[in-house]
Amino acid sequence: MQANDKRVNWKLDAARRLARTAFSVGVAMLLAPIFCLASVAWALYQRTVYGKASSILHSRQGPYRSGIFYRCQMVFAKPFEHSRFQQVFFEMVGEAGIEAAKALLSFEMEVPRRFPTSFAIEADYYVEQGVNWTAQSKHLRKMVLWIRVFNGQQGMPTVIQAGLPGSAWDGSSCFNFMKELVARSCGESRADIFQGKRLRLRTESARTLRESSFWSFLIRLPLEVALNTWSLIWNVTGTPRALGGRGLGPETTLLNFSEADSARLEAGARAVGVKPFALLAFAAVNAYRAVLHKNPYCLLQQASLQARHYEPQLARNVVGDWLIGVVQPLSRDLLTLEDAQKIYQRLVGNLDTLGEEVRRAFDAKAYALVSGAAVFQAAPTYGLTTKIWDSIWFNNYGVRSVCTQADFISWNWAAPFGLGFNTIQVNGRTCVSLSSSVLGLDALQAMRDHVKATLRDFMMTGAARLASAATDVGD
Repeated sequence: MQANDKRVNWKLDAARRLARTAFSVGVAMLLAPIFCLASVAWALYQRTVYGKASSILHSRQGPYRSGIFYRCQMVFAKPFEHSRFQQVFFEMVGEAGIEAAKALLSFEMEVPRRFPTSFAIEADYYVEQGVNWTAQSKHLRKMVLWIRVFNGQQGMPTVIQAGLPGSAWDGSSCFNFMKELVARSCGESRADIFQGKRLRLRTESARTLRESSFWSFLIRLPLEVALNTWSLIWNVTGTPRALGGRGLGPETTLLNFSEADSARLEAGARAVGVKPFALLAFAAVNAYRAVLHKNPYCLLQQASLQARHYEPQLARNVVGDWLIGVVQPLSRDLLTLEDAQKIYQRLVGNLDTLGEEVRRAFDAKAYALVSGAAVFQAAPTYGLTTKIWDSIWFNNYGVRSVCTQADFISWNWAAPFGLGFNTIQVNGRTCVSLSSSVLGLDALQAMRDHVKATLRDFMMTGAARLASAATDVGD
């Protein structure tokens, strides 16, 4: 009986795969030529009308567009005063040049649940269980920016969920907007953060960027678009449940560590001679392989050029769009910690010197058919081979801060493509989001738990190192 069942299942799987392959090939043969022609035509238009990439991105902030949101959730341990928060919000909306009618602020009646006992939680843990804040909401499509506040009692969770202008502000800038909103609401003085149209590309940086050949970019473009298009089609056609898929739709799960465990994690990274970035990339890649039993094509490493290559030089607290998307292909070999550290060092070196990988990413953004700070890299028409639906969107904001008066707990945001793995450390707390539109929540939870187990091992190493250091100080 079992042998018969296995044969039936094998035949069913083979039939599903054959149907998926046939449909995917047909759709790809239709769409890939259209996308390629459109991408090449648009790049030629951009080059002819606006010039080189350094001219197109000389000063950068795209227009505000309705319905294109960077979605995030912040948690605090104290409530916000309604009238003060509302006043600051609309004050900043005006400073940003957003129409007040396209900005929505609401204070919700629901009181958030208590703080979790585990660092691994679901996106809907605190409020509105069963409602996915990473999904599109029809009634918000005409908005440019929206914020929902769920106030709790002092010492208990207060939750802010937001959809920020993904067409105009890069992810780092979205964090900076919320940071400033929280700071002003807590009584701190106003900072002039809206610098998107004021900063200019440095002369020496523009000179280096102009070394790239537009014609080489144009020759590579059709193949890049074709590969990205196939990645999109193949993964989307594998989601129908009738074909054995997990369904199509954004899902997110979270892994937010305490300040103490974050310190242990950082100490563990130092103990093995790598940066936390490398440790997190190592955990992400190995969880992907362990759960999905396949290799991710690449790490998509988004990084801002604002502090390095735009002037005047300002701290990373301003709002605009200086993001580029660097691609780090991955081999089929096991990713070691040393490999992950080399990826980090390579990224930093390329950013500092505007190396070839960064110049190619700069061109890909400048000539992109689909523009927008938060969406330019997601489209199959992007001018680098990302295979975003077969890759890890590894987005690390590094070390950030929020005013201490706010009693910050966590910051999470979503990039629901193949696998979005978003990390940040705010006020000493490491926060991780895993999201996808094609893998399903079960797979995301399994990867989250694998990452947690991996990082726990390094936390134990870090705890031993911190204990040893404390003993040395005591002596």
